[in-house]
Amino acid sequence: MNKLEELAFKYGSHKCPEIGHSYTDFYDHLFAKRRDSIHKLLEIGAGASLYMWRDFFPKAKIYGIDIKKKLVFKKGRIQTFLCNQADPVKLTKLIKKIGSDIDIVIDDGSHEPQDIITSCQTLMPLLKKGVIYIIEGTDRVSAGTVMDNLKNYNRRQWRRSRMRSYSDRLIMVTNI
Repeated sequence: MNKLEELAFKYGSHKCPEIGHSYTDFYDHLFAKRRDSIHKLLEIGAGASLYMWRDFFPKAKIYGIDIKKKLVFKKGRIQTFLCNQADPVKLTKLIKKIGSDIDIVIDDGSHEPQDIITSCQTLMPLLKKGVIYIIEGTDRVSAGTVMDNLKNYNRRQWRRSRMRSYSDRLIMVTNI
């Protein structure tokens, strides 16, 4: 069990295989050597993983957005906001508030292709070069739709054999 998987399990995040998905292997491989250089992370869909990210990235401010008012809070380096990922105006206001120097965006929001496309197309031009934008929980058809609509960016799709569900695909988008 890697460090990220331990943290996901500790906080009850569905990102670990013991609870739901096998994303922690992917994330640990991608981010383990960069733990101290990540300063801002934004997760669309606020949940237990915010605490996982806080502990994994010791120097990062962790932001989350959600459409549920009960998930809005501020606790130490974690702050969440009421915001719909399908609302470009609110997303733009959010970036003006928290800054465009975000290192990582994790989209674990509605999982609806049009919402994913809207939020990615809205946020990517506002964020710094080199941002890593990861979309979770797409099935084969949705992933194809998302990939086709984000042709202006570098994008890659993963589906590891250890992943259990038909919707365990990850898409990584970069603006490099």
